[in-house]
This record gives sequence, C-alpha cells and structure tokens, in this order.
Amino acid sequence: MNPVHPMRPGSYVLSSGFGQRANPVTGVQEGHLGVDFAAAVGTPFYAVADGVVVEGGERADVDGFGRWVWIDCQASVGRDLIYGHGDPLVCAGDAVKAGDLVGTVNTHGQSTGPHLHFETWTAPGRLGGRAVDPLPWLAAAGEPVSTGGKSMKPDYVELDRMGESASSRHGAQVENFLLHTQEGDGTAESLANYLNNPANGVSYHYTVRDGVVVDVVDTDLASWSVLDANSFTINLCFAGSRVSWSREDWLRIRDDIRIAAWLAVQDARKYGFSTNVIRPPYRRGPGISDHRYVTECLGIGTHTDVGAGFPWDVFAADVADFTHSTTIEEDGMPSAEEIAKAVWAHRPAKPDGRTDATAGEMLAWTDQHAGHTLDQLAGPGTKDDPSRDLDPTRWDFLADLSVPEALGVLGQRLGIEGFRDPRKGVSKG
Repeated sequence: MNPVHPMRPGSYVLSSGFGQRANPVTGVQEGHLGVDFAAAVGTPFYAVADGVVVEGGERADVDGFGRWVWIDCQASVGRDLIYGHGDPLVCAGDAVKAGDLVGTVNTHGQSTGPHLHFETWTAPGRLGGRAVDPLPWLAAAGEPVSTGGKSMKPDYVELDRMGESASSRHGAQVENFLLHTQEGDGTAESLANYLNNPANGVSYHYTVRDGVVVDVVDTDLASWSVLDANSFTINLCFAGSRVSWSREDWLRIRDDIRIAAWLAVQDARKYGFSTNVIRPPYRRGPGISDHRYVTECLGIGTHTDVGAGFPWDVFAADVADFTHSTTIEEDGMPSAEEIAKAVWAHRPAKPDGRTDATAGEMLAWTDQHAGHTLDQLAGPGTKDDPSRDLDPTRWDFLADLSVPEALGVLGQRLGIEGFRDPRKGVSKG
C-alpha cells in the first residue's frame, strides 16, 4: 500500500533531516534516526500506514522522547513507525488505518521546541531492524485523510426520544456547543427519559454513553441547560459522568468523547459557528466548550462541569481531525493562517500577483518592512547589528542624530512646547 504523510500540508516545517548532526540539546555529534517536523503544540499527526500500536498513551517515560507512538506496520508496508515527543491518542493494541489520528505535537522529553520526530524501521521492526530515512519513502505519500478509519464518522447508535422539555430560541443565533456531566449513574436512555419530563426543569439536546446517542431536544429549539445561555447554545450531556472524574476516568469513555466531537462539528457546520475548542483558561467567543465556560466567561450560574480532569487535548484533536484542520484552536481566536489570509486580502499591492500567503510569509514580510522602517528612523544598519541592542546608528546628515532626535532639536529651537534637545547624554553611534 502507498503511505500517507504523517502531517497535513501547511501544518509543519521540516526542521531537521536524517543522519549525522549535532544534538540540539547536548551538542554531541550523533546519528539522527528520523526527521523532525516543527509545528505548533496540538497539531495533529496521523498513521502513515495500516498497523497495530505497540506502545502509546500508556507510557510517559520513553528515553529521549518522553512520550511516543510506536506502530507496527510490517504487515502492510514492512516498517515500524515511531512518532516522538507528542501526546499519544492511541494505546497498545489499537488497530489503526492509514490516515487515522494517532496523536498531537508537543515538546516532551529531550526537545528544544514543539515538533514531531518521525522514524521508520525496516523488518523485523524497531527491535532488530534498521532506521532508514523516511523522506524518500514519503515523497509520493498522500494527504492523511482516512477512507474508513478514525477520521470518518464514528460508529454509534442514534435514538430519537425528542420530548417537550424545550423552548423557542426567539431568533437567537447559535454560537456555542457545550459539554456537560450528569452527576449520576444513568445511561444515555435513562437520562433522556428523565429529561423528557418537563416537570424536572432540565434538558439537553443530546445524551451520550457507551456508543448510544439519544436526541432529546431538536437543535432548532433551546434546551433547558444553561439558564440565560439556552437561547444560543447546543448542549450535550455525558450520561453517567461526574465533574470529579480524573483524566483516566474520562478516557474509559474515549469513544464517547469522539462521538461528542463529531456531533459538535456537525452542528457547528449546520448553524455556521466556529469549531474552535474553548478550553481552560477560557476566552469568550463562538465555539465548543463546556458548562464551566458559561459560569466563568458569561457570568451565568455556578456550574463547573465538565471538570479539571476532562481530556481537552484528546477532544480538541478529534475536532481538528473531523474538520481537517492543520492546527488545533483552543481559545476561540482565529488561527494564524486565517489572520494571514485576512491581512493579505486587504493588501493594496500583492507581490508576484499572488492571491494568498502563509502566516510564515506574512511574518517574514512584516519583519522585513519593520526593519526598513527602523533603519529610516534610527539610521542605516540599526536592524542588522544585534550587539547594539537597537541603539540607533543615527544619520550623519542630521548631525549624528536619529530622525526622532532631530525632530526634538528642531522643535526646541522653534519654541514648540514639549520638544527638547536630546543630545545631552546621548552616545554617538
């Protein structure tokens, strides 16, 4: 089978190749057994081929890597795959397909910054095999979009139990999809039965547990979940869950978390709000969050669910996977690439007739033009000599003054209040 790339186009920069190099942490010359893809923390990475996970999220003490994903793909492509320094989203024994989401970028272990370290090992594998340069093999790799694995709609049973515990939205536009805990031991169906009694005064649009999704309230209507925020939110409750749950407790219903992410993305697309995941520390805005967001950001109520143990990294990676996003947005703000596109769209002149630009290119051009502006004001070469710590070189035709200094002298001599001669005590460059 043909491999897929471990990361999506535009989500990374190749920062280190295969072979001999100076270790960036120790400075020692040694063999680099893989390649490094620099990327933002939280950027998803994917299974390159079909295989079985040898080690993943159950280990947090991998020598050098801190954390890793090790996949045996000998049966499909004759290689083992190693993904180092990131946050695994799979565990030993998991079967994965090419294009499945398996982790997100971080900087665990011996690392100078967030990146994915990626290795490929020949037969018989990581133990006994030989590390080979992944890049020639990946040259013809496709984009990591699964055709039947985890990037597709998750399997679940959906039940229609819509009742009368709902209200009109009164024309309000949906802005947020919110997650909740039950604080009880119900199933998706038993909780739905309770919610369908209007006398109980509470409802959610969805209840989820053990691969069962119960539709309780039509999303065109408001559920009774978050007081004054009901009119502009869609609400999902994990049946049988509690705000006191630890991360380990939540990961026992890992598949339900992924189902919730799928439903959130579908509703965001349906109603036109952002799929940004707004997790603690919260920042107000459209997107996907939880009941505590309503308390802390909107000032409504006192609830704190889904709680400190909820695995936001896992949930956010699922959302990014379903949206085919190259990065995981966590604070309700536009991504760097969205900002770059917006800035580019308003440029009066577009070099080379191009219609768009990456965030990296925009930052490079901004730095270049800022440097030119600095030189014009402070003197030639000010931007190029870091040893000066931006001390102006000054202009010889302005009596060895920078432009602001010359304006101070001129203003003082013209008698303009507030202007003064800055030359006293100024070191000449």
